[in-house]
Amino acid sequence: GILRRIKSMEEDELEDKLETISRSLTNQNIKIARDFWNDGDLDSALNYYQNALGTVRSESLKDELIVNISKLKLEMNPSEQIESLQNEVKNSPGKVETIFDLAMEYALAGFFEQAIFELKEVLKIDPNNEEAYLRLGNAYSDTNHFMEARNAYQNGLDLNGQLSSQFEYRLGQVFFNCQEFKESERFLLKSLEKDGEHIDALMTLAKLYKRLGSRDQAIDYFERVLALDPEDGQTMLTVANLWEDSGYIKNSREIWRDIQETNCDSIYKEEAREKLVFYESQV
Repeated sequence: GILRRIKSMEEDELEDKLETISRSLTNQNIKIARDFWNDGDLDSALNYYQNALGTVRSESLKDELIVNISKLKLEMNPSEQIESLQNEVKNSPGKVETIFDLAMEYALAGFFEQAIFELKEVLKIDPNNEEAYLRLGNAYSDTNHFMEARNAYQNGLDLNGQLSSQFEYRLGQVFFNCQEFKESERFLLKSLEKDGEHIDALMTLAKLYKRLGSRDQAIDYFERVLALDPEDGQTMLTVANLWEDSGYIKNSREIWRDIQETNCDSIYKEEAREKLVFYESQV
């Protein structure tokens, strides 16, 4: 017990020291970065901001650093369309359509943090904007902030609007990425109740069942994907491999032969051909 207490005290002391060192290094790098930015040396500013990102331990400060890095990169490589929309937003503050368009341009350019900021501005003005919640969730998901994405999608779903099936699909996707498969299945099935031909929801559900080892269910949903996109060579190979792994080589052979007749990528035809040659050599 004494040794455990000593160890605990040492760990606490070490944690305090690490926090102090981290805060000192981070603040030092941020100050130097700001100085370089003010002097117009953007490359050096970016370098020191990235150094700060490597030492920061505070999540809120980390998010602030990411936003500043995004702004700096945008200043280094400005987009004419983004600049034009920025000016429109300045000249017409509070105009939802323009702020939303700016957010979309940021997202398309890969500046997701800036997109998130602008989408939040949209929602301050128009808290019932379904599209803004959907895009906000997408931006969070694209940056692997899955909890924030989940909250955005759920807030959008709570509006009970026209995009409810999209929100349910996206929630299913987020839960799948977080390996919470029961919740993922629940939302994906809800989405498909509203839109049975939502190919992305069908594909995610098929992958979920494959991941869980539910072969028959996986094949069923992969085949529903193929009913909508019959020349999807990758999905055809996936189904063939599922049959092969289960010992149903006859079923696999039929699919490999079908792949030769489809207008899919040659890489899938070649893989299917190799499988056929292998099994024919075993006869």
